[in-house]
Amino acid sequence: MNDDNLSEKIRQILKELDLTQDEFAKKIGTSRTMISKWVTGESNITLTSLKKIAEAANKPLQFFFDESTNQNNTNPPIPNLTPNKDSKDLWTEIDFLKKETELLKTQIENLTLKIKLSNK
Repeated sequence: MNDDNLSEKIRQILKELDLTQDEFAKKIGTSRTMISKWVTGESNITLTSLKKIAEAANKPLQFFFDESTNQNNTNPPIPNLTPNKDSKDLWTEIDFLKKETELLKTQIENLTLKIKLSNK
């Protein structure tokens, strides 16, 4: 997700909901200044704020990461997120994948060391 895409998505939501930045800010519990900074790309958005925006706009988080509608997109769209899993399940899955990644890194390091030792 790039900042221009995110800014455009927020503008799109404001237009769809027919809300001003001030009205939308009140709806998600932030300031109009923060909405403006997100729309102009002056400030990065937190995941918590992105979730609030998605919820207020009745959009999945996937909406913000899907660049498939951009004409100059060279990356394939991110696969759909599983909508039926709650966030606890997703965080558990993320933790599992992090541990698996670390295990694979360790295995690669061990194999690399074995190869180096066998070549001596």
